[in-house]
This record gives sequence, C-alpha cells and structure tokens, in this order.
Amino acid sequence: LGPKFKSSEITNYNIIFSDNIKINDQWGFLGGLNFTTYKGKSWNANGRKTGDYKHNEITPSIAITFKPQPWITTYASYIESVDNVAPVGTSYKNAGDLLEPTISKQYEVGAKAELGEMFLTMALYQIDRAATYSTADSFLVQDGQTRHTGLELAAQGRVFDALNIYGGMTFSRTKIRKARLNVGKELPDAPKFTAKLYLEYDLPFLDGFTLTGSVNHYGKVFTNPSNNLSIPSHTIVDLGFRYAVELFGYDMAFRFNVQNIANKAYWYGGTGSHLVIGQPRSYSFIGEFNF
Repeated sequence: LGPKFKSSEITNYNIIFSDNIKINDQWGFLGGLNFTTYKGKSWNANGRKTGDYKHNEITPSIAITFKPQPWITTYASYIESVDNVAPVGTSYKNAGDLLEPTISKQYEVGAKAELGEMFLTMALYQIDRAATYSTADSFLVQDGQTRHTGLELAAQGRVFDALNIYGGMTFSRTKIRKARLNVGKELPDAPKFTAKLYLEYDLPFLDGFTLTGSVNHYGKVFTNPSNNLSIPSHTIVDLGFRYAVELFGYDMAFRFNVQNIANKAYWYGGTGSHLVIGQPRSYSFIGEFNF
C-alpha cells in the first residue's frame, strides 16, 4: 500500500486528586479533580503537518451516596471528562486531520442493591458531548452537541444453587443538538433498546458439567445523520456447555459453543455505506488446563 510514514502523535498527561469521605453510616461523598493535558500532531504521506494542538483542562467529578438500608445504596453523580479524538480515518476526505479534544458532561442517579446472592443495579443518565459526523461531501467534522439520555437495568448472581444469570437492558435516546445540520435527529449506530441475558446451569447429575446460553437483542439503528437509512433490529441466541474436570492432577476445562444457533442473517451496525455483516452460525471448541 506504499511506504510507511508517521501519521500522528498524541500525548496525554493526567494528574488526579480524589477523596472518598464517609460522613456517617448512611451518607458518603466522593470528589475529585483531573488536571489533563493533550498534545497532538498529525502529518500526511508527504510529511506535511495536518494538525497541531495543545489542550489543557481541569475536570471535576462529584458523587453523593446514601444507604437507606445496609443492602441498598443510592447515588447521584456529576462527571466531566476530556474526549480525545483519534486522527480522521482514511474513508474521509480530511483523512489524517486531528479534531481537537472536547469536554463531555455526565449526570447520573441510580441505585445498587444486594438481594441474597443477586446484585441489582439501576441508573438514569444524561451525557452531553460534541457531535462528530460526516458531511455530504465526505468530510468528518465536529459540530454541535449530542445528548444521550437513558435508563440501564442490570442483574447478576445466583438465582438458586444451580443457576447463575448475568443480564441487563438499556433504553436510550441520542439526539443531535446545537448543530448546523440534522438538529433533532438521532445519532447513527445508536439503538434505542438493547438487552442481553447470559445463563449458566450446573447439571445436578453430572459434576462439573454446565449448560450455557445467551440471548442478545439490538434495536433498530439509523446509519446516517439525516436518519433516512436504517437497519432493523435483530436477536441472536447462542448455546453451549462447559465441562470442568481434574485429570492427571491438573484442572482441565472443555468449552463448546454455537453462536447464532438459528443462523440468522443480519446487519451488525455501521454508518453510511460501511455496514458490518453479522456473523453466521459458527462453532467453537476450547480445551484448557492449569498447571
């Protein structure tokens, strides 16, 4: 593809101060400051400098926790962070350019609870960050702001002696704001709903043998900023097993898995004309031992 050349150099320095203060058995406070410096340079194949910046920022993080009961914790937090942007990819006309770092802000409230051997979490969040998208003439630009709002629910742990679950779902909305184009449109490749569930069941009559399975659902997504192209939702099911045994004094495990057991044809996200074809039915077998 031609001679190699140095296309970019990005250096990041951080100094972080933080503290966790326990006020009493119910209330707590977490706070911190991040002093960050980004330095970035980029060049094209001819050695011409295409980007050069130095960015200094101080960003805070604050959280308040409250335990109404010993087994449940509620919290509210506010975090700012510097989003560094990698060099623009080769599929754009301004390939190699460096888009300067921006500040993202996240507001979140939530709760965490332990019920027996189950760990449950819930979070409501809002994230404001710079909007990055491709123009009609194939330039990647930063313009305006995207707002991500959503609800996350998750559960993991042992339901009963033989069954473990790991799962969650996310409801989200991502809108482009304060931009010259596509205000009110949804961000490409950002589904409104996703859900994942992974199960492990230990067979009671065969020691060390565990059945495994997962269900993954991804909602419909738009593939361009104007929201006139989209790919439909899809659900993928995987099944398998794990067998753990001791042989010749070594702990050994054998894993077999069938991914996309229904051999469903689907698109797995992407933007514009660069879409990713989902993986068809596939099989994997892994043997391992510890010594």
